[in-house]
Amino acid sequence: MSLDRRSFIVSSLGIAAAAALPLAANAQNTVNSLVLPATLESRCATCAYWGGQRSVNREKTQVTVHGFGACNNAQSPMFGQTTSPEHGPMNVWMKWPAL
Repeated sequence: MSLDRRSFIVSSLGIAAAAALPLAANAQNTVNSLVLPATLESRCATCAYWGGQRSVNREKTQVTVHGFGACNNAQSPMFGQTTSPEHGPMNVWMKWPAL
């Protein structure tokens, strides 16, 4: 009886883990189309070193962000880490050239 119970628990955990995989894969992309002002200084979304998916509008007044990104500034304490677009302030921030 305990073997059947153990098999049931193991298979249930496998099913739960498989169901959670899509959620884990999208965990870093929970920010959907966040719009920030292009004048926002010292935040990741407007930094030249931030590796997140983003775009700027034609007037260069707004930055639209599509998730999280990695810091690519070797001088930053967040270097190599995933950050949110609103993370900051950072004294090593550099304005994104697209702005």
